Amino acid sequence: FTRSQLQYIKELGTSRFGKVIVLQGEGSDIQPGKKKLKVVVMMCHDDMSLKDKFIFLHEASAFKLLDSRNVLKLYCQCVESSPYLTILESCSLGDLKSYMRGQKLNIEKMLDGDVILGMICDVVAGLQAIHNINFVHRDLSMRSCLITNDLTVKIGDYGLNEYNDGVGIPIRWMAPESLSFSDGLRVNDITKKSNIWSFGVLMWELLRCGDLPYPGLSDQHVLRLVVMEKEVKLSRPLLLNDNVPYLLVDFLLLPSITQ
Repeated sequence: FTRSQLQYIKELGTSRFGKVIVLQGEGSDIQPGKKKLKVVVMMCHDDMSLKDKFIFLHEASAFKLLDSRNVLKLYCQCVESSPYLTILESCSLGDLKSYMRGQKLNIEKMLDGDVILGMICDVVAGLQAIHNINFVHRDLSMRSCLITNDLTVKIGDYGLNEYNDGVGIPIRWMAPESLSFSDGLRVNDITKKSNIWSFGVLMWELLRCGDLPYPGLSDQHVLRLVVMEKEVKLSRPLLLNDNVPYLLVDFLLLPSITQ
């Protein structure tokens, strides 16, 4: 893609770097025979520091190394002039959390038809692809997964931003071993094992159609009862059948990822 090929469709929102918009470009270079292709474009603020611009470009670096149907595709980055652009695959049904919240009345049918199990397998495949190149995901949850028209789930970003002073830390999805309290709330190194914990919470979300993990507890109570004292665990989702093996759910009920 070049900038001149892109036509504005709509704005999706903003990130820490700038606007996130949907554009349409010439698709023949990406998908032979397809004249037009919708893409998601992440824009970098013109007035950002050089350091932040470097971080903006670096955060997409894992996409360049991956070729998985379950990880969002990076088409290209435009850096010849400002604003810098990262151009990504567009998924028409949006993020997985919003989609599943609209499917509460259909959840039993989705379970019986192996749709939910297929979504779980998609996330596993995407996470394995990320781990195979020695990357980890810093914010694995339903909201960081996207879904296509054919219900394929793709891990949509890598959450590689550093967290400082406890602001924006996704504590409900993080393994207790990933957090420390020696000098305020801090995030320890995210590992492949702690990613597996986050996947377990994501699976609970999926089986509960996007419900907030640890319902009824404030973030402060989650920190105390789940992370520090390890007294509370996620409840077993009620809507289970033989198509979603209990073993897949049981491990997220353990008090520690070391088990």
